[in-house]
Amino acid sequence: MVINMKTKLLSLTAALLSAALLLISCSSSAPNSTEPLESVPSTEVSDSSTQTEKLPETVIIHSGDPDNKIKAEAYLAALPSRSFDGASFIITSPDTALFDPSEVSYLSKSISERNTAVEEKYGVTISCTRSDAGTMLEEAKKNAAAEMFYSHIMVLPMTSVPYFANENLLMNLRSMPLLDMSQPYFNSSSADALSLGNKTFGIAGEALPPSTGLCAVFYNKNVADALGITELYDISLDGGLTWDKMHEYYATAAAGGYVGAVTDGDDVIDAMYISTGQRFISSAEGKIPSVATANYSMNAAATQYRTVVSDAQAAGITKEGAVDAFKSGNVLFTFAKISELDKLNGSSVRLGMLPMPKLDTDSPYIHLADSTTKVFTVTNGVTDSAMVSLVLSALNAASYGVMTETLSDYLHATTLPDSRSADIFELMSRSTYYDLASAYAPNISAVSAGTTGLVRYIIETGDFSAFDSSVSEANDFFAQNFPLY
Repeated sequence: MVINMKTKLLSLTAALLSAALLLISCSSSAPNSTEPLESVPSTEVSDSSTQTEKLPETVIIHSGDPDNKIKAEAYLAALPSRSFDGASFIITSPDTALFDPSEVSYLSKSISERNTAVEEKYGVTISCTRSDAGTMLEEAKKNAAAEMFYSHIMVLPMTSVPYFANENLLMNLRSMPLLDMSQPYFNSSSADALSLGNKTFGIAGEALPPSTGLCAVFYNKNVADALGITELYDISLDGGLTWDKMHEYYATAAAGGYVGAVTDGDDVIDAMYISTGQRFISSAEGKIPSVATANYSMNAAATQYRTVVSDAQAAGITKEGAVDAFKSGNVLFTFAKISELDKLNGSSVRLGMLPMPKLDTDSPYIHLADSTTKVFTVTNGVTDSAMVSLVLSALNAASYGVMTETLSDYLHATTLPDSRSADIFELMSRSTYYDLASAYAPNISAVSAGTTGLVRYIIETGDFSAFDSSVSEANDFFAQNFPLY
């Protein structure tokens, strides 16, 4: 479980993510790989929220918040007024349909209205160039070396941010005038998650549609109906779906001859852990990141996971056979990413979707943003940081609630089981939490060993023997590479 990292770690600005020091993290058994990583992983393709398509004409709009558009207009109007005399504002993104209304997609109308409002307020012309993260990295490096402009904003998956920061390609968002990251159209936890020492390199906001990489609870309506469980959507939307309540449903299922729940993925352990109010890494402005994991912090998530696994095993269901077992029609619940919903469909299943349960009724729902989740970054060296601050703010202010509802409607028409699950999706989007582990753990073994890899290993095995050394190693990594300066 403990990784041998005797090789001296260089500073972040020198060679933090060089091939000699980047180790691919493994699964929960023993993150101990020494395979070098020499390029930015292409994580974009795994997030189906970026695969924009045309919205079917027969879409049935679910019940969203009618005040969202009013709020968006008010947030935009509250920003300082200024004219930049027709300046070009360039965004580079893996999916240009998020910003270019000429690309026919379910977002086209909303994107057009938003862009027009922002362009009129600031006298700019917004354009978007398509590029994956690996290509962006190489092009931005070349342009920086030649002292040439590349892009005002780059949209990156979280796991790619460290590569760009290492090459000094990202501006410290805390240094930008007029950028108020505490506004409700930004996700403040994303700014904390991407804060390293005194620098903040990225932030998520309303202009980026929610990720379908969020983990959810899926249930078989046929089984729920047979058991007389009819209140799942109501209790979830009213804030009452707790882990204790889930145990009651498991017991009801068992008494009726069904299996309570099954699960098959490590991502579910991460989501369960965060849903109980825990954190992998504590990070914020002006703070050296540190491991937030503690021995006792895993108790709640371990109870949930082991209950599901033990009940499934008692019914002869293995982790590898969890999906087939759910599709057989004899299981009430399963846990999976929204993007994996299609694999759960079967002739014996009528799907419903619920949020990840909360610790208790007084706690909030919390859904972990995975490593593919997109964030805004600002290219280092932009000459007019005031324009970038205002336009970035305006894009998110004018998108408040609108992008989420638009994606929710699209998913309802194409993917989600019913209109109530669209409301659940919006609830999950509003309760998305960002953790620095999503950016660093996938590709740096020292971080994985003390965070996600450690939690997965202990929750599955109950073996705490490597806990102290693994946490210490991860904290040493942060202390050496993210000094306060």
